[in-house]
Formats: sequence, C-alpha cells, structure tokens
Amino acid sequence: MRILYSCLIRFYGLAALIAAIFNQKARKWVKGRISLFHKLRLGINGDDIIWIHCSSVGEFEQGLPIAKSLKRQHPRYKILLTFFSPSGFEAVIDSESIDFIFYIPLDTRRNAKKFIEIVRPKLAIFVKNDFWFNHLSELNDKNIPTIYISVFLSRNHFLFKGYAIWFRKILSQITHLYVQNVGSKKLLSKIDIPQVSVVGDTRIDRVQEKLDIAKEYPAISKWINGRKIVVAGSVYGQDTKLLSQLIKKNKDVLFIIAPHFVNDKNINRIRKHLGTGALRYSRSKSRINDQEQVVLLDTLGDLYSLYRYATFVYIGGGFNSDQIHNIQEPASFGKPIIIGPNYDKFNEAIELVKLGGAFTIKDTESLEIAFTRLNHDKKLYIESSSICKEYINKNIGATKAIMTSIDYLL
Repeated sequence: MRILYSCLIRFYGLAALIAAIFNQKARKWVKGRISLFHKLRLGINGDDIIWIHCSSVGEFEQGLPIAKSLKRQHPRYKILLTFFSPSGFEAVIDSESIDFIFYIPLDTRRNAKKFIEIVRPKLAIFVKNDFWFNHLSELNDKNIPTIYISVFLSRNHFLFKGYAIWFRKILSQITHLYVQNVGSKKLLSKIDIPQVSVVGDTRIDRVQEKLDIAKEYPAISKWINGRKIVVAGSVYGQDTKLLSQLIKKNKDVLFIIAPHFVNDKNINRIRKHLGTGALRYSRSKSRINDQEQVVLLDTLGDLYSLYRYATFVYIGGGFNSDQIHNIQEPASFGKPIIIGPNYDKFNEAIELVKLGGAFTIKDTESLEIAFTRLNHDKKLYIESSSICKEYINKNIGATKAIMTSIDYLL
C-alpha cells in the first residue's frame, strides 16, 4: 500500500506541474516548493522547532490559538508553520505568532525523510484531517511526539475503508488525537486507535478571541439605518444564483455579498449576474448611497466584523464538493444562518442544524421559505439567534485542554 500511495502522490505532483501551465493557483503551488529544502536550511539554522501543519486558511484558524499559546508558554521554541494550499500560505504570511512559514513538500518517502532531518521538530502538530502518511511514518520512526487537533471524522472517511490498513497502522503510532466530538472518538476506537480525547474545536476559541476585537464600520451602519440586511459570506456561482432571486423578491432588504474568490474577474461576473448595479465596497468605504441595495465586499479581512451588522447570514459553499465555509464566525455574533445541503464534514454545522440555529436549503424555493420564516417569525428568529450564541459559549476551551498535554510533552 505504501508503494501505491507514494506513486499516487508522485502522480499528483506531475498533474500539478501540468496544471501550472494553465492555472495560477497550481503555478503558485509548484513555485512555492522550488528550492524548498535549501530555504528551510537557511531559515531554521539550528533552532528548536515546533512544527504546525495546516492544509489551508480554515485549518490555520484552528491552529492559531495553539500557536499563540505556545508563544506565551514556551517562548524558547520557534514555530514553523507549513501549508499545503497557496491560499493558506498567502493569507497568514505576516502572523506575529509564527516564526517560519513554508509549504509542506510533496508527501513522498524521500521528501518526508529530508524534511524531518532538516527541521528536527521537538513536536509536530497537524490540524484537522490533513493526513500525510510518509511524513507521519518518518515522525514515528524518529520518535518525535506528534498530535492531531480539531479532528472531525465521519464513517465515510477513507480511514474506515477495508484498503486503509497501512494508513490506520501509521495513525495508531502517533502520540495523540484531539477530536471535536464523541462520534469521531468512537469511530477511531473501532479501528484500534485509542489515544483519543474529545476536547472540541480550537477554532471556536479563535472565533471568540476575534469577537473581542471586531471592527466597526460607520458607513455600513449609516447605510443600514435600521433596515434588515443579509450578509452572505464566501459565495460561489450557485450561491449567487440563489441570492439573486432573493434580492429581486425582497427589495426592502439590504445585502452584503462576499465572494469566495476576491478578484476583479469574479467580482464583475457577480455584478453582471445580479443585475442590480451592485456597489463595490472598496470604492465607497466612506459613504454608501441609501438607495443601494447590494454591496459587494471586494476586500480581505472585513467579512468577520461585518457579520455584526447582519440580520441573517447566508454561508456559501454548501453546493460544492468541498462543502460550506465557516459558520462559527456569524454564530459568535448570534446570527441565524442559512447554508446549502453539503455540510456533513463540519461538526458545528451538524450540531447547529440539529439545535435550530442553522437552516439548510437545496434550491431557490427552500431559500425563500427559510428566509421568510426567519424574517416574519420573531420567536423563531430570537430562538435561533440564542442557540447560535449559546453554542459558541458552551464550546470554548479546546485550546486550554490541548495545551495541558502539550506542556507535559515539552
């Protein structure tokens, strides 16, 4: 199985090289790994390293509370952060809690051996479900403490398939896994991985931290002026189609729409599709005309704080295979949330749907029904708002629990 896995990894690398000819993201993925080991040697230069690996931006938000705690409690260690995705690498390049940021090398046996020899981490921390088995195998061979945080698994995960014996064996040898829910622990126990603790999601700690420093936007507040507003975060094409119908049918409701891909081409495509003359936020920050119904958020770093102004929140991605984006952020403000049908990889979404803080839709009609219910049923609105806020408050503390164990390991 290891040979087959390594062959598939190499094939992925070859496919990325070919894709880089046509695709900018693939180009960044390839370029970021050029001379990687040479850059690592020059950068690290004998420091005592704690290695944190994240797939992309969302996982970084889960890993950041741990990185900050490590900086406070164990300042003699340098924090090395690696990413698989260019979007993650670019989003956090200036974080003051991180000493070094690199891409993780392609997960071949040779690359893993070379990476671990250079870095020599005192502790390796992997975030959520990013399993790189040659790197994990090398860490096991070198007896380097290795933990996973914020893990969330469903029974459909490949680890629970018949062919995954080799993967399960490697995972059974790592130090510990900190999972989000009891279901994940039960699934891991069935495949003889007992070193598991249920502590919740560190991203909730991060969201609560951000709540205390959320910005205010006087121009937005003045534009809203007591009117109801939908804030739609990380929307894709299908999300835009559904929202365009909602906009047309609810002329008395305002909308802030934040695309997942923030670039001129995508912004212009959305404006054309909406057909409402949607205003670009970057060109009207100081003042927004009262007659505008739709503002397109074409800046980075503002979406979280803008959730505070929402009456309702729509979170995009639920019609994609990768599934929904972060719903913890609007939940921290106590905002009812509407999402698409694909959300089963996210524990907080599953829980909030069950509790009644989030509402799922599958098409234009179901979106209109969910919106109308929240818009006109005051009792439902208040209850769902309270559920969201209470969920966040009840689930704070994963970072503290994990750090207790990390303190012991170090």
